[in-house]
Amino acid sequence: MRAATPSVLHEAVGSYAEWLRRLADGIDDREVEPNQSAKSSGTENTFAEDLTDLAQIRREVDEMARDGAAWLERKTLFCRTVTIKVRYNDFTTITRSHSSGVPTRDADDIAARAIALLERTEAGQRPVRLLGVSVHNLVDPSEKNDGPRLPLFGDLD
Repeated sequence: MRAATPSVLHEAVGSYAEWLRRLADGIDDREVEPNQSAKSSGTENTFAEDLTDLAQIRREVDEMARDGAAWLERKTLFCRTVTIKVRYNDFTTITRSHSSGVPTRDADDIAARAIALLERTEAGQRPVRLLGVSVHNLVDPSEKNDGPRLPLFGDLD
């Protein structure tokens, strides 16, 4: 963006050219809105050495899931969806998600769901470079509804 000539930039994006150039230079006079509500929270870790031991991989996922539950507790929120991310040593990245109709912030439940999702991957069979666990579909306690459990989502094989 910064290297493009004004004419090339104008040809590509029209009247947005000058505004985009200013943003590329770090010039933006819009107000910062820091107090937007969170949509999700998660933890990822890229490991210095590939993980191959399934027990260690499970421990890492369990700890990240419990971190997500602790965040929910601090924010006094619940989640409906737990997602894991696995990046193998060849940089292939997959995600698996589970959504429930019953919102939770229970650490044991979130960790169990994350571990169950891990079982639907090739972790332990293939070296793992990165792991992540996140919580989504956040629910304020005043909106909590103990409805029926929903089926698995995001389990593309």
